[in-house]
Amino acid sequence: RLDVLRSVSAEFWLTCRQLRNLLLLFHHVEQRCLVLTTLVLRCVDWPINSKLVRAVFQQADWALLQSRLGYVLMFPFFQPEHTLFTLDLAMPEQRRCLHQLV
Repeated sequence: RLDVLRSVSAEFWLTCRQLRNLLLLFHHVEQRCLVLTTLVLRCVDWPINSKLVRAVFQQADWALLQSRLGYVLMFPFFQPEHTLFTLDLAMPEQRRCLHQLV
């Protein structure tokens, strides 16, 4: 399934709600992480509605995705409330996220 999804992912755009529903079809966390990694940049409303997708993952899994995809991409720009941030200020990308909070 994942190979087919990768091969056709460049042919369509989707919303966060659709991405969340697609992620719920996969029962293993590793598969969900791969699907999100494949489709996150094809999601048209990611900065606004990424919280819908975040609910599918545990905190540790989301931290892994942040390190894999980047902190700026996974940062909740529009609704940062109720989110715990642990940032390493030695990393330029994580400093950029801190600038968004201040």
